Amino acid sequence: MILFKIVLMFFIIMPVYLTGQSTKRKISVLEAKCKRTPGFELLKELNVKKCIYWSKTNKSFENAEIDCKGKGGFLVTLRTKEEHMLIALNAKNFASYVGCDEREKKGTFVWHDDMSVIQDNDYLFNPPVFDKDEQTLCCVLIALEEFDFRILPNVCTLVIPYVCEIK
Repeated sequence: MILFKIVLMFFIIMPVYLTGQSTKRKISVLEAKCKRTPGFELLKELNVKKCIYWSKTNKSFENAEIDCKGKGGFLVTLRTKEEHMLIALNAKNFASYVGCDEREKKGTFVWHDDMSVIQDNDYLFNPPVFDKDEQTLCCVLIALEEFDFRILPNVCTLVIPYVCEIK
């Protein structure tokens, strides 16, 4: 038994003591930030991590943006198939606002966190088809359509749930 304690101390405790390193798993900055931000949860799938807040109330696009900023974040961005699937698989609602709009320039949808342009050929994005009389689509939501969650343009005044993200 004494030999076991000596071996344990020599191989496990002493290296930690000498190097100052802990055997605890280190958490990322995002994980730490997510843990200390009320209402947010960390979602992880494959190589994608997002710290997400699912709204429990419905708001217009503009009010959803304001609420996300008040929580220290922004409306969620979904640039890759993996990010899209992460949100779709964990979705709490059939439709929610995400952080993309065309309010600056009609026909050019941009992501809020870095103002990059969403591409029309993106498989996730269903570009709007405008009637001559209806030119009011300007905000984007993720919605269940034909058994799949899609990114769809919609009116900004619609009052629906939204998804916030912090980085």
